[in-house]
Amino acid sequence: MTAPRARTVRSLAVLGGGTALAAVLGLGFQSLLAYWFGASAETDAFFMSLSIYGFLGKFLMLSHLRSLALPVYARLRSRDPERARGLAGGLVGLTVAAVLVLSLLLLAAAPLLVDALAPGYEGAMRDLTVALVRIRVPALVFLAATTVTMAFLESDRRFGVTISAQKVVPAAVSLALLLAIRDRSGIAAVGWIGLAATVAGAALIFPAARARLGSMALAPAAADPEIRRIGSRWLSLSSSNAATFVGEWAFRVGASLLPVGLFSAVLYGRMTHDLLHAAINDSAQTVSLPRFAAAVAAADEEGGEAAERVAADADRRLGPVLRASLARLSALSLPLTLLAAATAPWTVALLFGRGRFLADGMLRPAAVSLALFMIGFFLQGLVQILFSAAFATHRPALINRAQLVGHLARAAALVPLVTAFSYVGLVGAQVAMNALILALLVLWAPPDWGLGAVRAGLLRPVVAAALPAALYWGAVAPRLPDPLALGTLGRVGVLALVGGGWLVVYGALAVALRLPEVGELRRWLRGSAAPAAAALVVLCLLPGRARAQTDASWGAVPEGHWSLTVLEWMEARGDLPAGASAVRPLPGARVAALLAGSGTAAAFDDERGRKRGLVPGLRFALGAAAGSAHRGGTPVLAVEAGSASSLPFAFLDVDRARVLRGGVGVHVRGFWAEAGRERVQLGGGSTGALVLNPAYLDGARVGTAVPVRIPLLGDVSVVAGAGPLPRYDAVRDPWWGFLRATARPARWIQVGLSRGVLAGGHFPGGSVAFDAKPYGPDEGSLGAADVVRLALGQATDFDDQVAALDVRVSLASVGLPLLATAELGWEDRDRSWGDPGLIAGLLWAGRAPLPVTLRYEYVAFGRAARLCSWCDTLPAFWYQHVRFQSGWRAGGDLLGHPLGGYGHQHALAAAAWTPGGALRAGLRLSALTRERWNLLETDRPGAASRVDGTAAWRPGRRVELSGTMRGEWGEGWGWSDWEVRATAFF
Repeated sequence: MTAPRARTVRSLAVLGGGTALAAVLGLGFQSLLAYWFGASAETDAFFMSLSIYGFLGKFLMLSHLRSLALPVYARLRSRDPERARGLAGGLVGLTVAAVLVLSLLLLAAAPLLVDALAPGYEGAMRDLTVALVRIRVPALVFLAATTVTMAFLESDRRFGVTISAQKVVPAAVSLALLLAIRDRSGIAAVGWIGLAATVAGAALIFPAARARLGSMALAPAAADPEIRRIGSRWLSLSSSNAATFVGEWAFRVGASLLPVGLFSAVLYGRMTHDLLHAAINDSAQTVSLPRFAAAVAAADEEGGEAAERVAADADRRLGPVLRASLARLSALSLPLTLLAAATAPWTVALLFGRGRFLADGMLRPAAVSLALFMIGFFLQGLVQILFSAAFATHRPALINRAQLVGHLARAAALVPLVTAFSYVGLVGAQVAMNALILALLVLWAPPDWGLGAVRAGLLRPVVAAALPAALYWGAVAPRLPDPLALGTLGRVGVLALVGGGWLVVYGALAVALRLPEVGELRRWLRGSAAPAAAALVVLCLLPGRARAQTDASWGAVPEGHWSLTVLEWMEARGDLPAGASAVRPLPGARVAALLAGSGTAAAFDDERGRKRGLVPGLRFALGAAAGSAHRGGTPVLAVEAGSASSLPFAFLDVDRARVLRGGVGVHVRGFWAEAGRERVQLGGGSTGALVLNPAYLDGARVGTAVPVRIPLLGDVSVVAGAGPLPRYDAVRDPWWGFLRATARPARWIQVGLSRGVLAGGHFPGGSVAFDAKPYGPDEGSLGAADVVRLALGQATDFDDQVAALDVRVSLASVGLPLLATAELGWEDRDRSWGDPGLIAGLLWAGRAPLPVTLRYEYVAFGRAARLCSWCDTLPAFWYQHVRFQSGWRAGGDLLGHPLGGYGHQHALAAAAWTPGGALRAGLRLSALTRERWNLLETDRPGAASRVDGTAAWRPGRRVELSGTMRGEWGEGWGWSDWEVRATAFF
């Protein structure tokens, strides 16, 4: 029994993993669909067309045809492989031909079909539904070919191919196409995406199955006795299929009677149910059918000619396998059912609590629908296992009778339930039908299946699953906040805490009640997990390379980190070459190497968790912050995984329930790449940079991990990045990009060039503050030729560019501990070159009695930055553009210098720290003036004063207390902000 069990486990792993992946991709698809389209009349039409398409698939009984064909094909293949190939090819040919003819008829009859199944849809909703149905109908041909072909691959346990073709590839194609198209082409484009995804699945499965398919000629196939037998059994299900038609018709009639948007909310709420249903129920049925067929085939081979004795022996052999399958599925799905139902509001808020869906106010109906659907998930799983048993023992009549009664009962009750209870009645009728069919299957099942023993053994699992649910609903749920009151990270945190606590309580009850699954888990732990845990402990205790895995990783150091000031101090004193702190990317491993000779290296190592990681290569900081009313108290978290001796790395930095930084990357030889959210500053000074200042940017970045030595240019570093910018108002869905290159021809000087760009998207037209003339919408879009021109630094009609040249000079070689910095920038090269931006600063680095820096910095845009009187002085409208009217910003965050454009600023700053870095402090005083066309002119006009202060103290190696204070005051306005924080490093 070991080998079959091992094969079953592997099969479940493949199916479960594949279906889970497909379901996650599907969740992403539905989440984006809700974000861009919400729950409206057009989404109701889309979901109704999708529901009609699913109804047609059920009406054709394609899954039943697959289940009927698999046992016959498996029996023939064991005796006569060539005969089995003929059956497979003939069955696929007949099925495709029949469905093709039917599809042509359905294309013509689509209006009648919509009128029959959705009589509540009228006018524009009806017309849109008809159009969407016609888009999806051709997919039936490819769906039929894929479904039937799956039977022949599953007979050989080729579950990886079948699950990829049926679910993974269509889900991936759908998500990728939706990301590319978004909502630009309307809901009809989403229908075409569904058709393309089905075609992609068929294109994958046919090459894999071609060797198993014989001739697809229709005449020989129609005369094949085995195909005739399969067809007759398929036709014997026609009465239940007629009942299915009536039940599904009633379901869609009831759905069409709901107010606009509610049907979409119901189906959005069903998404988590579909994930679990695909990963657990469908996988369990797919694996069970070959096992049941094998048990029945063994009885057939040993039974001789007595048909009754063969059937009885098959039932006796099937009984233990069937009961074990039902028990395992119940033990897995019942706790999940109650957990998902209890946390449904949090799940729906996490997946759909933003964008248009939030504006439509459909979260509560979606959550209630999910909770009800989860009950159906548990019942439907058991029904599917019993269906597999009936197919394996050639009892389609059992399925026929149960479905006939269940669907007719639902059809009779559905419309009255919807009338009385709205969407609750719609979902409740479905759940009640599942319960009725399950009861009938158990009642009419052969006695040799022994289903009574299964009922008797459910008491302890039900108790173990129900007690955590009662504890949650009675004690935990009333104390939780409204899911919409928290951000995405807060919802994830609540779900994680509830799930973890639920698992602990359920595990304790399972041990106390001695559930059979506990013994299986213990055996698995002894056989598989224990060696892995022991190896992990050994790696943590070993010295040398395993211990070195906790060094600083190659993830970039956050912008504004205190270590960057120390690097500048070392540059001014000549301990480091000029510009060491301004190279990007600047990974933590590189900073650790640069600080190796300084007294603050130990503090940096302590912060990064050097040689104290609980798990090799993993460090994290956990703290709590309290601040002004503007910030409020909040937990903070920073995680870093990877090391100087490992290639991949990951990082996460969370504050105020907002992801400041987060992503994954890789360091290979001298190159570096990462993807995720990062805050990037290109050049500039202590107050900011001209081209790109720290902002929330999602995308990918690549660069040189360590400088490259090039003749004449010296040490050269390059970094580039690009990504989408959804948080932009004037232009829909533009992209951002940047490029920075630095060269150090001598130790005392570094030269840098930075470019940033907003490009692409769609501009609907309008006017700007500096030009009352209205501009029309885009007549084209960014093309491949434009992308090449942008890469070469040229301007197009679809971009806004900022560029800057910066220089850093260390005077340590002439005996002065000074670092001079300057940056000169230009806004959009097709405008004035005589209207630049300028940053100039001077830093003095002292050593006694403490390391200290004193800095002066000047920032100016426009007149105060002009270096020559003869230059073209036409305004360049810094950080503003005719097309990109929202300015150089992402949402409320400025992408450029914090001054906001036109005006000037004088700043004096000082920073000091103890030699070991245990105590650090910094203060900056600024006097600034904002002028006309400044991005912040409306909120912070005229002259103002600003104060920024920071302090940090480490009473121990693992604890840090820190605080920040900042404020700005002008004539008649002002704001201030402060924060204190306690952080523990692990």
